[in-house]
Amino acid sequence: MDKEKKVRNKSLIIEGQKYYTLLTSKYENKKPWEKEDPKLIKAIIPANIEEITAKEGKRYKKGDILLIFKAMKMSNKLLMPFSGVIKKIHVKKDDVVTKNQLLVEIE
Repeated sequence: MDKEKKVRNKSLIIEGQKYYTLLTSKYENKKPWEKEDPKLIKAIIPANIEEITAKEGKRYKKGDILLIFKAMKMSNKLLMPFSGVIKKIHVKKDDVVTKNQLLVEIE
């Protein structure tokens, strides 16, 4: 005799209207979205670090070049997103970085 699983519907309210639905286990176990910290600069694509022009502890203005990386046979410049001081550089020349790897921390 098979045991039946008790199924619980979840309710959602969208624009004042209440809906009942079943959520997959994948959806229920999904990590909640968190806003990225703008002071942590991460790689947006896998790349090779060609040159690091920034120095730890030095103040940079918005638009200053922090490092140059090569991805998909093109050299790209990572620019300072806002004025601030470089707290730590987590990569060095010739490193191969993966997507979302931390590159630079800003104070």
